[in-house]
Amino acid sequence: MHPTEIESCLERMVVLTDSREHDTEKFHRRMDEFGLWERTTLYYGDYTAKTSRNDGSEISLVGKVHVERKSGLSEIIGNFCESALDSPYVQEWNKEHPTEKIRNRFEWELKRAQLAGAKMYLVIENASWEHIYGHRYESRMNEKAVIATILAYMARYNLTVLFINDRMTGHFIRDIFKYEMREELKKYE
Repeated sequence: MHPTEIESCLERMVVLTDSREHDTEKFHRRMDEFGLWERTTLYYGDYTAKTSRNDGSEISLVGKVHVERKSGLSEIIGNFCESALDSPYVQEWNKEHPTEKIRNRFEWELKRAQLAGAKMYLVIENASWEHIYGHRYESRMNEKAVIATILAYMARYNLTVLFINDRMTGHFIRDIFKYEMREELKKYE
């Protein structure tokens, strides 16, 4: 694809937002920062993107690149502590794969993305590794357990974990998709 068509496609890029994202003031700020966006049902992650070529054909990152956003350490640590054992899908998976047991719903989401071949980014707002090591979060979960869980998920599911101030989340997520989409568009003639 010619560089001018790539730039044109990037200008038309639409960030797809999961329909379960809560309708808050911060949500609307992120959507404004995205520019073009639309709600849809995503099977994993909170966001992905699509665009169209000059001829109108669609190019999508659905099933290829997704971003999961967490509002802070308390949310992601809470996800680590949520059992997924009530899910019949997880029960079946754990029965069939005893050496790859799924412990929580967040891990099940990562597993579904991995099985689909999707790249996942985890964006955690208003946090850092220093916050974790210093136990500057509201949970009794030991910081070593939090670190071990995050690093294990990064290794196991090829997860990229990024920390950011919530005032920049929308811009940052859009930039992730801009560069992921640019690389995707280079594959087209």
